[in-house]
Parts: sequence; C-alpha cells; structure tokens
Amino acid sequence: YLFNNAFAFAPVAAVVNFGVGREQASQSELRHLFVTGRMPSGENLIAVTRDIGSGTRNAWNNSLATDPSFGGGDNISNGTGTSATTTENRPGVVYVPNNKGGNDRVEETVINTRLAIGYVGPERGAASANVGASGNWLANGSMEVLAIQNDLQGGTVYNRPNIDSIVLGDPNNWTIGGPAQLITLGSPLAECVADGGTGALLPK
Repeated sequence: YLFNNAFAFAPVAAVVNFGVGREQASQSELRHLFVTGRMPSGENLIAVTRDIGSGTRNAWNNSLATDPSFGGGDNISNGTGTSATTTENRPGVVYVPNNKGGNDRVEETVINTRLAIGYVGPERGAASANVGASGNWLANGSMEVLAIQNDLQGGTVYNRPNIDSIVLGDPNNWTIGGPAQLITLGSPLAECVADGGTGALLPK
C-alpha cells in the first residue's frame, strides 16, 4: 500500500555558477531573468530551467509571482524535458540550457555553464550522488546557493535556505518553495510510538 504523507513546505534554492560573480539576488531580478533570459540590467545570463511538468518549476515560479508557463528562460528546447545524455548539459553542438528533465540535469548544466543560474532542492547540495567529484556540489565547491531578498513580499534582507529561515518563513526569511508529498510503501503511522508512529492499524 502507498501512503501520502504531507510535508509542510519543500524549499527550492537558486544555484549559481561562480562565473556569474554573484552571491545574492532579489526575487524581482530572478523573476525577470527566468521570464526574459536576462537580468533587469540587460546582463545576459543563462537561466537553467526545469521542464514544463516539473513540480520544482511550479514551486519556483509561483514563489516569484510568475505563471510557470512563462518561466522558460531563453526557452531554446522543445519543452518536453532534456534527455539523460550529459552532452546536452555541457556547452557544445547539442547543448540545451532550458527545460531540464530532472534536478540532476539542472545541477550539471549550472556547473558546466559559466554564466548560469538555476534552481533545485537545496538538500541536494549535500546529497546529490551523481554531480561533482564527491557528489556534494555545495560541500565540494562546484557551485553556490544564492542568498535571496524577498523584495516582492516586502523583505529587506538576504537569506539562504537554512532550517531557521525555512521554518520562520516570513518575508525576511526563506519563502521560495511549495507543498510536497512524501510517498511511502506502508504507513509511518503504523509504527509504534517509540519509533515515531502512532500505532495506527495500517500496513507497515
């Protein structure tokens, strides 16, 4: 039996190649970049997006007050999601910067693209097994997480998605993300109280 277990909030982080030369950005700057493919200043950066069916793409764009259908960056690919071939994630003949068919492809593309900004789940910086020398792109310095100012919500300070800023979730903390479900085979509630369940009469 499969069970839905609701999460209160699943954060989404802006990731950046060190070649961009930025450690922070505002929500309005990122909204402009992911709709037009350039910053409000006119600076041409590469907006690395997820594919049109992605929940991560929906959470990112909704948090920036943008219809996800408009958050396509330069929108070079056909919108069906890139394949698993690594050649599409590296500059070259078949390079595709947009509509990535998975967070791992966003990560690889941002790491290999000097002027790239993308978005993924922040937990992947310490747990992504297929990107970077040790699989931990944040820990091994392959790319960085941008600090974001929630100026569209009246925020005035810059934050990264750490546990404190995620839990507080007000305009001066982390608000980019969305609702999520953890799907389990068997119910966690069926475990005994000592193991974190409720002893519910459900399949374990």
